[in-house]
Amino acid sequence: MERRHRRQGGGGLETVTEWYWEITRGVANQEIVEQETMLQSLFVLIANAPEHSAKDTLVAYKRQTAVEQDHHILKSPLGVAPLFLKEPAKITPYVYLVYMPVLIWQVMQAIARRNAERWGVSLPYPNGQLQPAVTTQRIKEILTKIQVSRVRHKQQVRRVVGTDDVTWVERLACLLLEVKIHALAWLPSG
Repeated sequence: MERRHRRQGGGGLETVTEWYWEITRGVANQEIVEQETMLQSLFVLIANAPEHSAKDTLVAYKRQTAVEQDHHILKSPLGVAPLFLKEPAKITPYVYLVYMPVLIWQVMQAIARRNAERWGVSLPYPNGQLQPAVTTQRIKEILTKIQVSRVRHKQQVRRVVGTDDVTWVERLACLLLEVKIHALAWLPSG
């Protein structure tokens, strides 16, 4: 389409050609759409459970959303502090060192969830509502309230947990982790 308009700076008229395209989309080819959807949704999932089918492994992975969410631990104050390495050979060991706590965190959560599902129990939130799936974060919140005392007995200082003060929720958290309450006295505290 051609049209005329005045030149900038007050000159005469000039002719300008403008082009327009109109794109009309027809009916989508469903086979191509399905192939493209399959390619975009394809990902590799590696598991060490040969007794499970691929579908069972995928269902278990989809239920374990905390796997992806727990990487925030590395970026939080609980994570390993930033370290600037001068030698490239030290990067791989450092990455293993950083991910080891996340792996332990996830194993604890998997054990707790397996036991919660097996026994049909769950941990309550502070407001009393039950958690849909047990998280290691909630177990940490519950267990950090347990008081560990230092007792001096004959030149030895021992750490003990007063089991009289332990609530049923704290006992349940220990039970889900398959940890005895007295074992909490062995952990260092700040």
